[in-house]
Amino acid sequence: MPQLPCSPGLQGGQVARRTRGIGDGAFTLVEPVAKKSRFKFFSQTVDELKKVSWLKWPQEVVYLSTLVMVVAVAVGLIMGGIDYVFNYLINTLFVVGG
Repeated sequence: MPQLPCSPGLQGGQVARRTRGIGDGAFTLVEPVAKKSRFKFFSQTVDELKKVSWLKWPQEVVYLSTLVMVVAVAVGLIMGGIDYVFNYLINTLFVVGG
């Protein structure tokens, strides 16, 4: 929600926040949120990384890496084949100088 900076009618660090649609003039006073420690960010990041469901090494990692490489090669071959066919068709239908 959009916040408006302190105006002369507000006290200290209060902030006015719009609570309804634009133009109806309804605002609510909200106390500012205390600043978080920079180090708290890193501890929260480590806590979240502990919750991650990691792949089992090496079974899933090797399987999924192999799958990605096989699919990439297959798509490359298919795209190369399509390119070759279109190149052949263009050269035979629109021969320039030959």
